[in-house]
Amino acid sequence: MARYEKVPTGERESAVGVVVTFDSEDETDDEEDDYDMPMLAPGGSGSPSVIEESKEAPVARKPEIGKLRYTPNTGRGRNRHVVYAERDVASRVVTTLRKPRVISLIETQGDWLLVRCGAREGWTKRYDPSGADVLLPTNNWYRYEEWNGNNRFWCRGRLILGAHWRTTLCTTSLVWVPTLIFWSATLPLFPASVGWGLAIPSVVFFLATNYGLWRAATMDPGIIPRDDSGIPRDPPPGVAEAEAQEAGSSGYRYCDTCNLWRPPRAKHCSSCNNCVEEFDHHCPWVGTCIGKRNYLYFLIFVCSVTLLSAYVMLVCLVRLATDARGRKGPNGLAKFVQALIYRPGTSLLFCFLFLILWSLIGLSGYHIYLVSVATTTNEMVKNVYSSRRNTNDRGCVENWAHKCLNQIPTSMLPPMHELCMRSSFGDMDDAAGDVSTAGIQKGPARGH
Repeated sequence: MARYEKVPTGERESAVGVVVTFDSEDETDDEEDDYDMPMLAPGGSGSPSVIEESKEAPVARKPEIGKLRYTPNTGRGRNRHVVYAERDVASRVVTTLRKPRVISLIETQGDWLLVRCGAREGWTKRYDPSGADVLLPTNNWYRYEEWNGNNRFWCRGRLILGAHWRTTLCTTSLVWVPTLIFWSATLPLFPASVGWGLAIPSVVFFLATNYGLWRAATMDPGIIPRDDSGIPRDPPPGVAEAEAQEAGSSGYRYCDTCNLWRPPRAKHCSSCNNCVEEFDHHCPWVGTCIGKRNYLYFLIFVCSVTLLSAYVMLVCLVRLATDARGRKGPNGLAKFVQALIYRPGTSLLFCFLFLILWSLIGLSGYHIYLVSVATTTNEMVKNVYSSRRNTNDRGCVENWAHKCLNQIPTSMLPPMHELCMRSSFGDMDDAAGDVSTAGIQKGPARGH
């Protein structure tokens, strides 16, 4: 968390009145995986403990002289290509390339390439350990190929999924398979006129479930674009004064990973490696973050799948109870067990839904409560409003109207499907010097 303290002008030569101190213990929610290492301050070897406003202008970084496309040798993104701080494989690791992407080329020195991945610069070779060329020049790329988060893009950047996009497919199968069993094994046991009538509600709930799931999973949840300039941003107007009076009073917090001041209720997701507005939680079932822009669709998914499960389980119970009446047995329980054995498809479906329905009811009720009191899962877990009033709470009815009727905010991300082009690879400003790109042309394979 960022704290501020007044410093008398002239006490330190570079101070102009405000010192910003970053407390790493308060930033436990900004943990990252080893895909994207914490951003380094210009000229430093790690995240700064003190960032001061200086009279000196920030040092300009070298301009890029081209773009490189990283393609893993396996084509599956499982190989790791390491970027080092120095031209030495024993030096500190700056970042690791795991998936296909486009990075900036800054300089070449023999087999070593100085590259920029977002705000991080380091040295790497164009070969992977097997000796295959994995970094080749490119003049055309889509904007999403330069993305520094852990998201996955489909349809050339038009759909943005979370870091756990595979679990979205698993969740889809958990919705489709029981529903198909219900339509094929249970409904045909009823008379045709009754079966078609029972199918209509299940179709409505099924479509609503899939719509909510995939709408929430494939849209921007409210990602705040990161600043890749490498220069720490100044706090928004008024934040320094508020923090000087009371730490945390402004609600703004500095994220040194994204190099931005995230607004109140936002949080950095360590799974997707992005700051998200009105962050609720990272949902493993949807596979992405749930935030300001996709929470309504997540709520539709949760409520719809709960209604679908309850309805299908109830119809299965009616069918099994009807079959049990015609069975012979000493009591009703014995007859019901015989019906379970006689209808294996309906029985398995009933038992499966009976086990998961209670969790779904609890989850739906919990999020209905959160909307009613205008809070988020993240705020509830951290008990944010235990000692102060929730200014977002306008009353139950108005909270629901605000959540359901307000237009979804426009995404702050640029068009990810936009095609970027360079007129010629290797063009550079005069400040770049006479750096040749000949060193990265395809040549004989060699290892690290």
